[in-house]
Amino acid sequence: MQITGNYQIFSNKVPYTNHRYQNYRNHSQYPVQNNINCPIYNTSSDQYIKNKTAQIAFTAIPKELELKTAVENILNRNIVFGPKEYKNLSKEDLSILREFKHTFSESDVYHSIGTIIWFARNFSKGIHEKYPEGFTLVAIGRSPAFLAKYLEFQGEDVKYCPISNIRCNTEFSPYFVQAYKKYLDSIGLTADLAKTTKKPIIVTDYVYNGCTRRNFLKLLSLPEIGIEIGEKVMFWSIADIVSASTGICDFPKNTYRWLFDETMAEKRYTSIPSISAISYKEGCLGEEKFNKYYQNGNKFEENFDTKMMNFILADTVYWDAVESFARTRHHSNLQQKSSNNF
Repeated sequence: MQITGNYQIFSNKVPYTNHRYQNYRNHSQYPVQNNINCPIYNTSSDQYIKNKTAQIAFTAIPKELELKTAVENILNRNIVFGPKEYKNLSKEDLSILREFKHTFSESDVYHSIGTIIWFARNFSKGIHEKYPEGFTLVAIGRSPAFLAKYLEFQGEDVKYCPISNIRCNTEFSPYFVQAYKKYLDSIGLTADLAKTTKKPIIVTDYVYNGCTRRNFLKLLSLPEIGIEIGEKVMFWSIADIVSASTGICDFPKNTYRWLFDETMAEKRYTSIPSISAISYKEGCLGEEKFNKYYQNGNKFEENFDTKMMNFILADTVYWDAVESFARTRHHSNLQQKSSNNF
């Protein structure tokens, strides 16, 4: 606090603070000028001067900044935000995060968050209708990761496969195959699973020209990995899914192309790294990312935006379930009343 003039202030008044977030303050300060009427002591003349106005410069933290700091403190408790982290949130945590998600959504440059939710919600509806007994979704790279994350919050079995630069005629080095086999084992995507599963395994990616599809399936089918595409393991491109050729869902072409081709928003909100199959070798960036993944307990560390987006997806799943339960109960009550009338 800075005081204009050589005065001491004797007052019980303190600047108003929002106590809800007072424990989450950071060091960002914004100077604000204010006038306070209170007894002051003039040290130069050694006397009290009553009913005078002292001009005080103090710092205030905007509510938005306090709120974001509170959110950061919640999300920084863990290196990722998934179903377990959502379940462990307190009522106060939920209140803070739900208040901030409106600010976060407004900061979305392409206004793509709403489209991501709409896309994931409709994809989930379609795949559950086609496979009501369950399935395993394998997301290749970053593009379909948000679909897998939405399903993960619904309790489905999903697996993330980070890989990039698998162009036409890509040859996988033995070093990369060995490293990728280790990663696939860590997520439970194994030849044994492909042979014994009772649920279909759906491998998906946003495929532009088909090279990613062919090369990734070639990688899986190598003897070292041993996962063959067939009746239990199938590949769907998102481009196929949205055209309804799989019977999953039918989206307007301009919607998914805008999301995947133009904004690439689906890649901004995921922790799945880009790991180049072509340049993978000892000491490369891809190996460092895998090593960090193992050090973190088989988790890819997430930044603030990814965690916040994951919260929005989780909360959407929660409220959709609440609404669905309410509709089901209402329908059941109507049926009960109807039967009682006969």
